[in-house]
Amino acid sequence: MEKISKFKNSLSLKLFIIGFLILVLMIPTAMIAVLVNEREGRQQDAIYEVSEKWGREQTITGPILTIPYRKIYENNVNGVISSNETIAYAHFLPD
Repeated sequence: MEKISKFKNSLSLKLFIIGFLILVLMIPTAMIAVLVNEREGRQQDAIYEVSEKWGREQTITGPILTIPYRKIYENNVNGVISSNETIAYAHFLPD
């Protein structure tokens, strides 16, 4: 009986049990760390996706003034004069 009580009170048994518990409790800690890393990766992916869709280069232009005008073409073929009228557009941009 004295051997069993000596074994229960031994320092090496207590250290072994504490070490075993530390190892067993490291498993959930590692699982939580993996979950946190995965969520950080998803956060970075979401930030990249939003910035890719909405943060591209912007082209800023001023107002464009478009004025229609008529062009008249006259053709002289064998002494017969014919005219052709077309409408064209002039585009003016600010300096």
